[in-house]
Parts: sequence; structure tokens; C-alpha cells
Amino acid sequence: MLAAALEEEVNAFLERGRYQRGNEFRGYRNGYHPLRELTVGLGPI
Repeated sequence: MLAAALEEEVNAFLERGRYQRGNEFRGYRNGYHPLRELTVGLGPI
């Protein structure tokens, strides 16, 4: 029940369903952010 409520809240904020693409970018769902490379003074991690 809590998961369903959170899913509805995310859908309302992003203005799209889980697998739908929206016209305007409003953010990522948790765990779906593209991978990135972290760089420190010695080089990439």
C-alpha cells in the first residue's frame, strides 16, 4: 500500500508513468540515473 502511494506521488511529480517518456524532462526515478565517471586528483574512479 505504501509502495503504491509513493509510485503515484512520483508519477504526479514527473507527469508521466513508469515507462512513458514525457515531453519535458522533470527528473529521474530512483536508480535510473545514467552512470557517470567520478574523477579525483589521481584520475577516474
